[in-house]
Amino acid sequence: ERQSLAMCNYFGIGVDAAVALDFHQLRERRPEWFVSRLVNKLWYFRSGAVTMLRKSCANVGSKISLECDGVKVDVPPNLEGVIVLNIPSFGGGTDLWGQAGDIDEDADMSEESDGSVRSEVFRQSMQD
Repeated sequence: ERQSLAMCNYFGIGVDAAVALDFHQLRERRPEWFVSRLVNKLWYFRSGAVTMLRKSCANVGSKISLECDGVKVDVPPNLEGVIVLNIPSFGGGTDLWGQAGDIDEDADMSEESDGSVRSEVFRQSMQD
């Protein structure tokens, strides 16, 4: 039986989640290394670079299935991540649709009250 839940945020599967987890675990192990916002950003960059070079999230698309409003969504097998959100930006303000700063009230965007979410897929950005 399916259960409906309200969500006013986003979550990621794949590279986005792997980078955030690596950063979190490093910060838990070595809190003394995280002394400023700039240093934190450098450590986050390091987590992203390591994840990308290891290709630890390669082919996530072949391991998941995605369904939106009861409709199966074709997921490319070489996908590295999926972001599911119902807010106009994610990850510290990344604006996927170019509308977060200038949202048209009549635009077909998810709102926290409409019960819908958007998903965005990320393909591998570097060539193999």
